[in-house]
Amino acid sequence: MKKKLTFAQQERVKELARLTPAEWDAICKRCGICCLRKVAICFEKDVAKYIGYNGTLYLKLCCDHFNTKTKCCNIYQTRLQASNCCKVDMDVILAGELLPASCGYVEYIFGPAPFPANVDFNMVRPIDNAKMARITSADAEKEIILKSFLWNLRRR
Repeated sequence: MKKKLTFAQQERVKELARLTPAEWDAICKRCGICCLRKVAICFEKDVAKYIGYNGTLYLKLCCDHFNTKTKCCNIYQTRLQASNCCKVDMDVILAGELLPASCGYVEYIFGPAPFPANVDFNMVRPIDNAKMARITSADAEKEIILKSFLWNLRRR
């Protein structure tokens, strides 16, 4: 769900759009959190509006192409053809559902995250798309990184 941007945020979006690919890549913090598997949860509308939460939680599971030691994709150059990887572009950044507020791209537009996302990748394990598709809600619930509830909150 896109939120209305301030004038300053709109200007930052325009700045991002003008960057070269190398400049764009330089903004990435290489935290690896975008490679974590995610689940969506639903709150009643009045609760969601009150807490400003979009319902995305991160799991202790990652893409099976992600190297948890280096925090890098093993197939970065071909990731968009070989997996269900989502290219980080302006739509993904502004949607606020796939990237934590402490992502370099998100902070570029919205400013510092109130709750920086930090992950102990020793507890994260890779899972392929087929296995992920078969995970039940109960299984996913056991894999949630509890503090990830805060990661998508953005300053107002």
